[in-house]
Amino acid sequence: MSQQTVILKNVRLYWADIFETAKDFTDPKTGRVIAGQYSATVLFAPDSEAGKLATGIFTKVAQDEFGPNWKVIVDALDPKKKCIRNGAHRLDKEGNITPGFEGMLYLASKNKVKPIIIDDNLAPITTDNGRIYRGCHVNVKVEISAFTSKIAEVGRM
Repeated sequence: MSQQTVILKNVRLYWADIFETAKDFTDPKTGRVIAGQYSATVLFAPDSEAGKLATGIFTKVAQDEFGPNWKVIVDALDPKKKCIRNGAHRLDKEGNITPGFEGMLYLASKNKVKPIIIDDNLAPITTDNGRIYRGCHVNVKVEISAFTSKIAEVGRM
């Protein structure tokens, strides 16, 4: 597995389950109950500092994990298996690009471990102070990783 941690600055928070986990849900295919996780989706322009940094690291970890054929492998992956995605592919139920996603990249992250939410002075932020809301600009620290499944020999980023 190849991985690298990065801080993406001044990205727009689209969605966040960061103070509590998302609700558990039942997988319709298997009937298994899947435990909710902490998650966040952030948006950024491809030519922004965050966009260049995120796509550069995404490329590096893919090259490290998948070798010379990294581009073919990444292009063949289901978009839902990539942490960085093209906003033009985020469609609503009518098939239109989700408002705010046009011309943007977005990073979808999730974890079982509760994230640390702090302000510029390293003071904890809670749900009570209302400082984190949909659409606010934040700095996020994420780990971008790529690995090859030993079971199905399929890549995932």
